[in-house]
Amino acid sequence: MADSKWLRSGFVWIVLIVAVIALWFTLVSGENEPTALSIGQVVAAVKAGEVERLVQVEDSREVTVEYTEAAGRQDARTTLPAETNVLDVLRNYGVDVAGQPETLVTITPASRWGAWLGAIGFLLPTLFLIGIFVFMMRQAQGS
Repeated sequence: MADSKWLRSGFVWIVLIVAVIALWFTLVSGENEPTALSIGQVVAAVKAGEVERLVQVEDSREVTVEYTEAAGRQDARTTLPAETNVLDVLRNYGVDVAGQPETLVTITPASRWGAWLGAIGFLLPTLFLIGIFVFMMRQAQGS
């Protein structure tokens, strides 16, 4: 009987340790994150012809910078000033938007699932932890 109890508590500890390790790797691993650039650096790259596309999600200040293969740079990300869009910022910095290829600026629609995924991403781990605590409390009452 004691071995069965040790087995159950050992299993709980193993699950908790694996969960902590997974959380640690999720938070620490940022290798695939695009580098952050200032808007001035992005404009300089656009003027130099190194940028293939600027992708902005609708109603977002984040812009993904995709470089040409000739530039040999990794994709980057920049943040726009409040209440602006990519085209306005490029014009304000003196970039001739009409002289650029049509595919330079791409504004994609926002995901319909973004708010739901954010809520689920918060609620599921919270409910999981509550479930673990309730399970542990019930097990403690039984002994």
